[in-house]
Amino acid sequence: MRPEGVKKIRLALVRKGWNQADLACRLGITPAYFSQIMNGRRIGVRVRRRIPLILGISPRHIEDE
Repeated sequence: MRPEGVKKIRLALVRKGWNQADLACRLGITPAYFSQIMNGRRIGVRVRRRIPLILGISPRHIEDE
């Protein structure tokens, strides 16, 4: 995931008062797996498609170019 996308996700989490574990729970994955996606160690295509829907942000904010 692009660094800009990670920043947008973190900002959206702060705005909602959530942490990464909260979002991971809503995505139905473990916090460890979510961390791997955020750090680029896993691709997590299906998960990454759902993140903007849950956070209410534009999908283009986290797309790879």
